[in-house]
Amino acid sequence: MKLHQYLKRFLSSSSGIKDDEMQRALESRVRQTQTTYPETGQQWQRLQHSLSEERSAEYSVRNPVISTFRKPAIIFATAAVVLALMGGVWIRLFSTKTYETILGQHTSLFLPDSTEVTLNHTSELIVHRRPFDTARRVTLTGEAFFNVRKNGEPFIITTSIGTVQVLGTSFNVRVRDSRMEVAVITGRVQVSALNNKTDQSVFLTAGQITQCIEGFTPEPPVSISVSGYPGWLKGNFIFYRTPLRSACKEIEMQFDTIIKIENLNNVTITGTIDGRSLGTTVATLAQLTGNKFRYENSCYVIY
Repeated sequence: MKLHQYLKRFLSSSSGIKDDEMQRALESRVRQTQTTYPETGQQWQRLQHSLSEERSAEYSVRNPVISTFRKPAIIFATAAVVLALMGGVWIRLFSTKTYETILGQHTSLFLPDSTEVTLNHTSELIVHRRPFDTARRVTLTGEAFFNVRKNGEPFIITTSIGTVQVLGTSFNVRVRDSRMEVAVITGRVQVSALNNKTDQSVFLTAGQITQCIEGFTPEPPVSISVSGYPGWLKGNFIFYRTPLRSACKEIEMQFDTIIKIENLNNVTITGTIDGRSLGTTVATLAQLTGNKFRYENSCYVIY
């Protein structure tokens, strides 16, 4: 009987035997049969070498299986981390930043491009972050003074009435009561608004001002007729063809008060009012319109 045939018979009857026990049993049987089968020693050496190769092969087969199960987990975890980081960056790049002021409050801020903005009372500025856009964009409600840093990219202000576009300049934008007013201190700006779904634009240079009523095209620019514009930066009110009701509302929001108007329709004012005290402001407002005022029931009345 050849050794491999003998071992086959032996192994088939030895199920459940541990590897080390089987090794000792095989070696004992080999020693017993060496005298009868001289080639047994050589065959045993060949068998041990073959078994060693089979164990190595078995390990190399099992190991890739383990790696196959481990690899997707590692890849998934890595991908999850990368996606989380990218998601955080993406959200940050596409997020918006909002600045707001309340009654009587002014605030100054610097945008990421070093543009300086000063917000008047009860105003809101939304800064849009659009990494693939070639323009800097903000949305304004209320009034703000801009000192735009020139960097080659357009700076666009969107309002409920129209848009203002510049490259680098200083100017004031006021959006109140369905009316937009834009005045340029330095540089040049483009003011646009939709009229019958057609975009109409005007261009302003330093020292010019324009108005635009919601639903209409911007008026042709004219020279700013008062000095120190915009006055609110220094505590003054400067009005340019402003309806009296709008002027009163501006003062109300600055001083958190109430001003009533009696029987005064279609009155507009242009001029500068000292805004350091409420009483002086109301008195000057009445004087500019040729009217009187009184204080009663915790509010001012212009008549």
